[in-house]
Amino acid sequence: MEINDKARNIPSLDGMRAISILLVIVAHSSQPFSRWIRIPTGSYLLLAHTGVSVFFVISGFLITSLLLKELHATGTVSLKRFYVRRAFRIFPPFYLYLAIILALTLAGVFHTPLRAFFFAAIYTSNYYLGAGGGFAGLQHIWSLSVEEQFYLLWPAALLLLGKRKAVFLAGFLILISPLSRVATYFALAPEHRAMVDRMFHSSVDTIMFGCLLALLWQNDRFNRRLRSWINAWSMAGSVLFLFLLDPLLDHRFAGGYDLTIGMTLEGISICVITLYVVRFPRTVPGRVLNTPVLRHIGLISYSLYLWQNILTGGADRYFPLNLAAILACAEISYWAVERPSLQLRDRLRKRVGHNPGNDPPIERQAASAQ
Repeated sequence: MEINDKARNIPSLDGMRAISILLVIVAHSSQPFSRWIRIPTGSYLLLAHTGVSVFFVISGFLITSLLLKELHATGTVSLKRFYVRRAFRIFPPFYLYLAIILALTLAGVFHTPLRAFFFAAIYTSNYYLGAGGGFAGLQHIWSLSVEEQFYLLWPAALLLLGKRKAVFLAGFLILISPLSRVATYFALAPEHRAMVDRMFHSSVDTIMFGCLLALLWQNDRFNRRLRSWINAWSMAGSVLFLFLLDPLLDHRFAGGYDLTIGMTLEGISICVITLYVVRFPRTVPGRVLNTPVLRHIGLISYSLYLWQNILTGGADRYFPLNLAAILACAEISYWAVERPSLQLRDRLRKRVGHNPGNDPPIERQAASAQ
């Protein structure tokens, strides 16, 4: 992996996270933004889908890279350590957000069945088909549920299978996911078919692309082929596909495209972009992604994602003040909840004889991943 050992982060990934969350916010603020760029509302919503897909690929890449580093260094993966690390990172800001939305619901500000909060609290919102799934404060929790289900299953799978077999598992899941999406679509009642690409078993291929990328990162044959595959032209082509051709195909063929080959092509394009900006951070795209502003937005992207949902949509009438409110909530969440939680985790780890300062750079970056 061509990364300076002294660097705290893998180049460009914080910037990619920033672009991802900005795509989601713009998509959810389609009404005011459409005054400047007049494209159909559905096209704006596709930006949110693209943003979440980038999140998934990056998450799979970072988490798998972290697990592989531990596996290579110690010969095993401590599942307990992994889950404790994830719990301190993810749970405090999430459950604080959920508690605030629940309080607002009980106060009559929002309206949603309490059972919807139960599914959100146990990270199964992506399989909740009851009333209230579209409630503005909870509808984005589906992606966090997919992430948590990935965290629950993938580390154990990698530990049990080893790196070589894990490559085949990731490839197999990528190949069968389109079939899974089509089968799930026809198995669901018509009113629930919009949930197909939100369920773990039918959206896991997007994460697996990132996992496969990490598993092959140091493979000699893979790297030899990269020299001819990954360049400025393939990077530009992937960007044009994601933001021009992909939306056009989705608009023309809808689910017939997206559920079959659309999500697969998106995953491949995001992987190409990731490879280019990580391996060539001194190019123009790399320099843009590594600017301090984008890196900071990437750092607080988890809190931005949590809070943007209730401050867009109906809150667009306060535009652009609502955007400032999203940023303020995210900064407060990051500095008052996320960082203290991570500091508490590090203090606890020091008590048991582990110095977090000795963690490899990628582990420190993975700690900030969604």
